[in-house]
Amino acid sequence: MTKWQRLANTELLNLLQNPSSGNENNIPGLLEPPMVRTKRIESLFTAYWILLLVGNLLALLGIITKIFGIDTFVLIAAAVIEYVLLYRLWQVIQDGYARTTPGKAIGYMFIPGFNIYWIFQALPGLSTDMNAFITRYQIPVKLLPVGLAVTIPILTLISIAFVSIPNGGNILSYSIARILSILLFVTFFQWKNAATRIIAQQQ
Repeated sequence: MTKWQRLANTELLNLLQNPSSGNENNIPGLLEPPMVRTKRIESLFTAYWILLLVGNLLALLGIITKIFGIDTFVLIAAAVIEYVLLYRLWQVIQDGYARTTPGKAIGYMFIPGFNIYWIFQALPGLSTDMNAFITRYQIPVKLLPVGLAVTIPILTLISIAFVSIPNGGNILSYSIARILSILLFVTFFQWKNAATRIIAQQQ
């Protein structure tokens, strides 16, 4: 026959008093940690900002590059890496609470019409969900400024709208695109730093 003991004399007392003890700061909680390497994110970001810088410098040079379209090819390459990097960044915070998956974050931005809404989820949403992840697991890293990420899709849509305006619309669109490049660099730099700190806590 089982011998009963007083609760105070068993290990159950500690569990009842501290039900979350030992698990409250585990990352990423209930799911397996994402296998995202810091070096991969660092390499993607380095390639991204170099291509972004070169593409914008070539665009500013004007005549020579426009003949061959060199600046366009470089900026397209930067955009491709941008999407890959964005995928990796979303992958870092997949603990079951993120608003979307990495595949949806990127794929839905290619759906005509719907992407006008989705770009606000994929970009500012990443900052918001990263901040929630950082707070949830008490990671020692500064929270991201969501307002900066909100500016990117707004300026993107304005730049596209100006292209259709005759007599100076292209010039305005071109100017906004240069400002947008700077904001993209700053925002991705902040995302990259936050992601690498999160990964460091997972190891």
